[in-house]
Amino acid sequence: MGRTPLPLTDGELAESIETHCRLKGRHPRVARIERRGGHFPSSSAIEEVGVVDAAGGRTALIIKDSQPAHFVAAARGVKPLFLLDPARELRVYREILSPLDMGTPTLLGAARERRTRAHLLFLERVRGRPLFEVGNWKAWESAARWLARFHARSRLLSRRVDFLLLQAQRFLCRWMSRAREFARGDGARRRGRPLQDHADAQ
Repeated sequence: MGRTPLPLTDGELAESIETHCRLKGRHPRVARIERRGGHFPSSSAIEEVGVVDAAGGRTALIIKDSQPAHFVAAARGVKPLFLLDPARELRVYREILSPLDMGTPTLLGAARERRTRAHLLFLERVRGRPLFEVGNWKAWESAARWLARFHARSRLLSRRVDFLLLQAQRFLCRWMSRAREFARGDGARRRGRPLQDHADAQ
């Protein structure tokens, strides 16, 4: 997986930050921005952006474009269209992560750019090492406990979260149907039939 820059000029990105992003409780006056590609590969266009305001203050952001048309080349066309919703991640931050307040990166703003059709998420830049780089078993145990607390607290959400993908029988059987559609030859279709029969019986 490669890296793709955001499809905005420096001027467009600075204007979008001023208009749609709140830093320290207010919209910043941007003096300049410093851009670099995301540290880790992602299917989405994503950048680490340093924002220097008119008073000389500096804030580190992660800015992500969730528009599928701007995915890295290797990721385009991999997922079927019915899975793609550029607004889903924004709703996860607004309707799940923010209310739960469990230490996940703060959503600082969002924007939909007219010229590029980019769906931008302005996120707090969190310092730290990804879990897969940590060999300490206690860190993994701590992460597992956090995940358990997250699932327990998420059950208390008063809002419906039907915008999420529900991994239920109907959804999973859809993949078998797609596999059979793509299969070529009678032999391939016959091999797929027992799996479909098993799914239907559940």
